[in-house]
Amino acid sequence: MFCSKCGKPVADDAAFCANCGAALKKEVAPVAEPVAEAPVAEAPVAEAPVVEAPVVEAPVAEAPVVEPVAAEAPVQAEIPVAAPVYQQETFQQAPTFNAAPVAPVDAGSLMIKGILAIALCGFGIPGIILGSMAKKLAAQFMAANGGQIFGKAKIGSILGRIGFGFGIGLTIFWAFYFIIIVGILGAL
Repeated sequence: MFCSKCGKPVADDAAFCANCGAALKKEVAPVAEPVAEAPVAEAPVAEAPVVEAPVVEAPVAEAPVVEPVAAEAPVQAEIPVAAPVYQQETFQQAPTFNAAPVAPVDAGSLMIKGILAIALCGFGIPGIILGSMAKKLAAQFMAANGGQIFGKAKIGSILGRIGFGFGIGLTIFWAFYFIIIVGILGAL
């Protein structure tokens, strides 16, 4: 006999299924009742008894459950990776070192310093000093006039830069000149 719920074979005298625990119904083959013949005038017709065949469920074969066997791989610790943080570029005003108001620069004094830087650049260091003074005054003039330089101030700025450059070059020239002269005089 088979369980009507799970389809597993069970003993014929069992009241419950050993697999699923369902109550088993004892199936009794239906017995045909005797049919009495009725007198028929013409020809007697005998009816055949209707016998219902018992419903037998076929056992359901269950496929064995196969659990996947994973190959043992070395366990690697997950390293948390922080998401990149993007910061918006911020622009700040350049720090001011001297908060005092910029005094207006006289364009005439700037031009005089530029002319003296050119005139004295042949001596080297005086050209460097006067040229750097002219560059500083030109920067102050531009700060006071919204970044513009014009007129005598522009001429003084250009002459001061030229005097500064020639002052450096001639200082190097005079240094080598004196080294050579001292070397020649020392050899005599």
